[in-house]
Amino acid sequence: MSAASSGSDDEGLGEGRWAGSALLLRRPAPLRDAAMHALLNDAATMLPHLSMLCPISAEDSAARRERHRAEAAEGTSCMLDVVASETGELIGSTGFRVVDRSASSAEWGIIVGNAWQRKGVCGECFARCLGVAAGALGVQNVTASTLADNDPMLAFFARHGLPQTGVHSDESGTEWLVFSAPLADLVSGL
Repeated sequence: MSAASSGSDDEGLGEGRWAGSALLLRRPAPLRDAAMHALLNDAATMLPHLSMLCPISAEDSAARRERHRAEAAEGTSCMLDVVASETGELIGSTGFRVVDRSASSAEWGIIVGNAWQRKGVCGECFARCLGVAAGALGVQNVTASTLADNDPMLAFFARHGLPQTGVHSDESGTEWLVFSAPLADLVSGL
């Protein structure tokens, strides 16, 4: 299945061997737009590490979701909703913010609702996204970025074999640490 494949409004990716999991990864369907807006405005989830998204207006949140859907159709990103399989509750967002096929690279990221943090969600989502990267996206390298004071993500990257490979600044001047590794190395470490 390609990253731009059509299907139901609630099509999933990365399910495979995780079928018994309490988590589903779903394309960013409109039926969860309001829940994503609420998640992005939850200070306990977003602060201090993603303060550039919190608070976010309803209009900006809607534009962000539409951009994720359009970029998925174009194959330039692959963001997914993380959904609790038993309740259908949106508990986060994960996937690849940027897919650069010319460089065979994809930049992974995740937001997990505060109530679901420290429960293995990030690790499971990362592993499932690696499967998407290898399959639907066909890339060879995975990158990720975080702020220097985001100790939980720094520890996560260290545990999962993503070494720091650089630093970049965004348009606001915020400095981000960049982590990168070959997909094959990351998959073999699972």
